[in-house]
Amino acid sequence: EFPMLLNKLSSEEMCRLTTRLLVSATTDAGVEGGLYYVDLENNEYHRILSGDFRGIDICGDLIYAVSLTFGITVLDRNLNIVGTIGIGDYDFHGFRIYKGEYALITETSRDAVGIYSFPDFKRIREIRITESTEDHHHINVLQIIGDSVLISMFSQSGSFKTPSFNMDG
Repeated sequence: EFPMLLNKLSSEEMCRLTTRLLVSATTDAGVEGGLYYVDLENNEYHRILSGDFRGIDICGDLIYAVSLTFGITVLDRNLNIVGTIGIGDYDFHGFRIYKGEYALITETSRDAVGIYSFPDFKRIREIRITESTEDHHHINVLQIIGDSVLISMFSQSGSFKTPSFNMDG
């Protein structure tokens, strides 16, 4: 469960941290996920929203969180919900806003990265890593550095759902 993340630091290390975090957590093994506000200075966390959240990004004064539960949830800097945007059901994982014009979202169940116009989240195209539209690689997180998109996945060979799966991603 989430408190385990806080327990990975020693007491001395925790005392020196003053960071506050917004963390997305997936629902897994019967433990409900959500958006969490973590205050490391006071060693506290609070669930802001329940749901199966997978990624967060910020653009301007708004925070965008992708989830399997709601699609895109939009929050202000005070963590109040401003709105939600339904965008389909492709087992979303990673999420990044690119230059304030596009949103890239990993569509794990399709072995693809969907490219959406931003901020209306209309799907305009995709980055495919295979011809298959099934989850063979299990794309997770993406990062944008400059004009490059870095993608992490469980299986580079495409063996994710096979008995020979060996975490080669």
